[in-house]
Amino acid sequence: MSTAQIGKERRNWEAEAGKPRGTLSSLIRHLLSLQTSGVLIWGLVLGLYSAALTATFNTFASDAEQMDQMLDAYPQGMLDAFGISSLGTIEGDITESCGSKIL
Repeated sequence: MSTAQIGKERRNWEAEAGKPRGTLSSLIRHLLSLQTSGVLIWGLVLGLYSAALTATFNTFASDAEQMDQMLDAYPQGMLDAFGISSLGTIEGDITESCGSKIL
């Protein structure tokens, strides 16, 4: 094979490489349709979980002083590790709720 033939074949190959292919676009459309339902389901589940955490806090918000007294039973190292300072605020309650799932 001569150098001229190799150069010509290379130019043909480069010209074809830039063209869109039907199989790739149909594969991408198919994968996006599969992923869309997964994203919607995850969004729904996380939304419901957030609503449950908020509802739990609203239930115990009136007893914030008692919840803070309960923190005295926790070791100081664990309170520092998870950043829990007060359960009377929504931030402290969410930190404690998520931290208790880790332990």
